[in-house]
Order: sequence, then C-alpha cells, then structure tokens
Amino acid sequence: MIKKIFNRIFSINTLLLLFSTIIGLLLAEFLVRKYSPRHNIWDYKVALVQDGFRMSCIPNSTFQHTNQENEYDVEVLIDENGFRDQKDITTSEDKDIILLGDSFSFGYGVTESDRFGNILQTMIPDSISIYNIANPNCHFLNTKANLNYAKEKGLKGQKMIFAVCMENDLLNYKNVKIPKPSKSINIKKWLHENSSLKAFVGEYIHNSDILQNAFIALGGVNDNSIFKVSDEVIESSVNELITQIKDYETLVVIIPSRYLWEEEHKAIALENHNKFIQRLIEKSLNVLDLKPFFEKKSENPLKELHFDFDGHWNKKGHQLAAEAIAELSLF
Repeated sequence: MIKKIFNRIFSINTLLLLFSTIIGLLLAEFLVRKYSPRHNIWDYKVALVQDGFRMSCIPNSTFQHTNQENEYDVEVLIDENGFRDQKDITTSEDKDIILLGDSFSFGYGVTESDRFGNILQTMIPDSISIYNIANPNCHFLNTKANLNYAKEKGLKGQKMIFAVCMENDLLNYKNVKIPKPSKSINIKKWLHENSSLKAFVGEYIHNSDILQNAFIALGGVNDNSIFKVSDEVIESSVNELITQIKDYETLVVIIPSRYLWEEEHKAIALENHNKFIQRLIEKSLNVLDLKPFFEKKSENPLKELHFDFDGHWNKKGHQLAAEAIAELSLF
C-alpha cells in the first residue's frame, strides 16, 4: 500500500516537473524572441535545394526576403539554375568573372542591384561581366560543388572573386561530411532552425571556455567556435581554398568578422583574422582584406556597415566592398 502511494506521488511529481519545465522553456523562448531579437536566426531562412554539397535556391522562384525587425523587405528573383543572378550563364565568356561566396555575396537584406558584385559591375569595363553564383549557408565544399554545377550548365570565366566569410568559412574540411537526409526528426537541426533560445544559450556556451570544453567533451557542440580557430583549421581552410582557385586568376576577398569590432571578442577575432590572411599570403595568393578599408571609411563599421540585428552588410557595406575591389584595378 505504502509502495503504491509512493509510486503515485512520484509519478505526479514527475509529471509536474515535466510540465513546469516545458512551460519554463516556452517562456524563455518567448522572452528571447521579444527582448533579444538578434538571436532570432530562424528569420533568415531561404529555401534551398541541396544535392550532396551542392546548394542552390529553388529554380525559377521569387520570394520576399524580410526579417522580424523590419530592417529590410526585398524581392529576390532566382534564375532557372537556382542562382540570384539575372544574367544567362550560357552567354558567359572566358574573360568574365565568377563570384563565389555565401550570404554576404548572395546579398542578404539588399536588392540585387545593391550587392557589391552588381555595384562592381558598374565600375569595370562593359566588356567584362560578373556572374554571381553565391548562395546562403555555404562553406568551401558547397562553393566547390556549386562552381562545378554552374560549369556544367555552361558557366565560363577564367577570373574569380572568392569572398571568404571569417565567421563561418574556416573549418577542418577533413571532418566535414556530406549531409544526408534523415527520415526521422532531427531535434538538433529543428532547434537550430526554429529556436531563438538555442541560439541564445549556444552563444553563451561558446563565450565560456569552461562550458564550451564541457559540451565539446559531451558531443553537444562542435569544436569549431567562431571565437577560436586552431592552426589545423586554418591550414585545412587554406588548402581547400587553393584547390578551388588554382585554375583561375583569383582575388580572395576577406569579409571581416563582426567580432573584430566587439570589445569582448576583438583580440581573438583579430588573431584568427591575421593568421588566416598571413597564411594566404605565404601561399602567394592575391588577397584583399576589407578590414582596413572599412575602418578607413567608417568610424564604426559594425554599426554603420551592418544591419543591427541581421548582421549582414547593409547597402553602404556593399558599396564600400565594391569600391575596395575596384581600387585594385585587377579586372
């Protein structure tokens, strides 16, 4: 009898604990979304088609790109191959320029004409065209697959602008695996795409060496924090980059991390920045570091050249990036 009563009390308490935990998590999710909107990463989703490492937008689609903070509201047109570029790649020639990159090059938050690639197009001779095959959420293995795909579709061009995002492009590429679709629900992936609370907690884990090392040991987070980049990661990223650009006359454009202008992470971000660029220079690559150019033109690049919440370049950021590339007179 006593055992039955004990089991019943235990069951009730367990249910109450589970219920209160769920309510607490939902409340925390609501508070983060309301009072820390920069963690609402689920606002930034763009519908993609993925085939192995190849990633492109849905071909022949049109959508409004907005975010919850109403920082932008732009129409995005996608061509028949899944790229945000209205020029027909089958008309490209060897003298033309291929632009590779991720969401910055794709132009999150700005119109197609306000992207740095399109602005640069107006600054170079009319006889040369720039073909932008950048897509969001890309790393170097995605750009490689996208380039091969675009070449199969008829893209030519012996010159290249390869834009490297210092916040998420540096990886140990030996460990990057082809994503496989799962028939079961991937809770971690679902939370990443839908939960602001996960983004909020994740940032604080990465900001704490003790918490980060603990979660790495448990397998809860990947050992590729944007705040710390190992020599192995830098070497792997440089080597992967070289494999993609070796057959092209290439300008590697460094998109600086926003953390270069945040006091808390400035030192680590600057160390990553300088080590990566130095390694590229040692490999005799042609590199344009946008950091000094931005700082020359702006007293506060983080505030003046980026959207407050989204974090991507605003129109002025793209304008300055185009001017910096044009000044080199390489094309």
